[in-house]
Amino acid sequence: MHNLKFLLPLALLASLFAACNKDGFFSNSPSANAAFAGRVIDESGQPISGAQVRVGGELVTTDENGVFRLQPMRLSADDAKLMVTKIGYFEFSRAYYVEDDALQIVTIQLLRKEQTGTVNGAAGGTLELPSGASLVFPAGAFVDERNNAYNGTVRIYARRLDQSSPDFSMNMPGDLRGINQSGEQQALGNYGMVGVELQGQGGQELRIREGSEVEIHLPISAAQFANAPSEITLWHYDVEQARWLEEGTAQRVGNEYVGRVKHFSFWSFSTAFNLIQLDGKVYLVDDQHPMKGAVVRLIMTSDSSRAYATTNANGVFKGGVPLGEPFIMEIQNECGEVIFTQNVGPFNEPYTLADIIVPNNGTHTVELTGRLLDCAGAPIKNGYAQVLLGNFKWVAFTGTDGTFSVSKVRCDTSVGTGVVIGFDLQNLKQSPPDTISVPPNAVTVGDLAVCDSLSEFIKFTLDNDDFVISVPVGGVLDSAGMFTYINGYSTVQQDVGISMQFASSGQPGTFTLSNLYVNTKTWNSGTSGVTIEVVEPGYAIGDPISGTFDGSFIDQFGITHTLSGSYQVRRDW
Repeated sequence: MHNLKFLLPLALLASLFAACNKDGFFSNSPSANAAFAGRVIDESGQPISGAQVRVGGELVTTDENGVFRLQPMRLSADDAKLMVTKIGYFEFSRAYYVEDDALQIVTIQLLRKEQTGTVNGAAGGTLELPSGASLVFPAGAFVDERNNAYNGTVRIYARRLDQSSPDFSMNMPGDLRGINQSGEQQALGNYGMVGVELQGQGGQELRIREGSEVEIHLPISAAQFANAPSEITLWHYDVEQARWLEEGTAQRVGNEYVGRVKHFSFWSFSTAFNLIQLDGKVYLVDDQHPMKGAVVRLIMTSDSSRAYATTNANGVFKGGVPLGEPFIMEIQNECGEVIFTQNVGPFNEPYTLADIIVPNNGTHTVELTGRLLDCAGAPIKNGYAQVLLGNFKWVAFTGTDGTFSVSKVRCDTSVGTGVVIGFDLQNLKQSPPDTISVPPNAVTVGDLAVCDSLSEFIKFTLDNDDFVISVPVGGVLDSAGMFTYINGYSTVQQDVGISMQFASSGQPGTFTLSNLYVNTKTWNSGTSGVTIEVVEPGYAIGDPISGTFDGSFIDQFGITHTLSGSYQVRRDW
């Protein structure tokens, strides 16, 4: 089995191959020659450009579409760690299982690091999170990086992660593999997570003073309330090791858990289990058509805990499940529709399910193939094709011969038109858009010449310093009122990036900012002297958004800055 996408667990299900290991982290783990590729997106599903992705000693940066690809390298077959960092977002890491000579394709969702509130360092206080969790800080609990007491305003960045969210498997830290205090690897049954970072008024890092503890109050979800234990283990996340580490317990008090912690990262309130391996293969219509990208959802019948896996190009999924538990297995297409259901388990030993054949119930698979060539006619080995079809945005990576293929499910039978654009990640080139139409649902675009320079940019001057970003993203949303959003981050200069949002009418004109982030500085004070001139408003997806901006703003520290520039961005959504 090649190019596997592995089970990303929710609640009581956990990552595959998780097992007891009293000697620590896979000291005798086999290695594999594997490569990673994929997309980094934000919480609205939009691509994040300029994110840094690290695997082993290799580092790459996502392009304008949030896409990255690393070259093959020797990695631990059951502990291949991937890390993603981006200014303004919480750090992400996860350990993956990789197959020899396989391309591991992943989608990662970064969580925006937004200030939740403040407390006084000397007096302490309670901070209520929008999600219902709360943090109780004692008086005098803060020190800076040099261990000096800090008594000023403490800026708190906190997030509660909800395991019932459909995005939980993309944005949670790690894959719910934990190491208990005996050094044994466990699979965690999660009842909730809270991530916290602390900063002083000047942006300096803060931490909890030795001897102090902070209370975390975490509401128990309605779905887990009946089976929630009276005491639960606390686990903190280690970004470098990509593991949850056991540290302390929390008590159930009414409808919430209350735990006390001595430091901050992400904390998980979780039970722990031993696992056995479960795998299977999903087909569409018959056993000649593996169902790519199908979501396999397992629901534990005893308490409705859930886990998800995504089938690979061969229709294969694999994961770990608790011993002796029965499940309801559901197959979902990419539109979120449940198209197959059956009862499975309990399992007391590793088990391979009989092939699952899903009948065609109105969904339609689009199969698209082609090849990317450089200006000399040579195959592009390090590239990808982006397919924009209606509301869908798909990415297909090239093989060593430059060919690419993508097989995805559409949710209707209507005629659809879109474009295919080829990208050369090595030489930063792109092809002209190639128009496609479905049906027919088998589309061959042939050879695409990838020779054009990237034509998008954001140029800006901040306090007399000039910057250029060549991989921006843009979008226009018409909801309660139309607004336009553009952003971009430098692939060569750390801490250089700009993101702005402004109300718009969908027509050319001059508008004021509603949100601004530039080079680590955030404006959210309610007034701004920065105005946006829109020359081309991006009437439809694929059309240009262009114009200029100029003025001044006050950042989160009360400092005034001048900002001016111009932009030319293709509308992505």
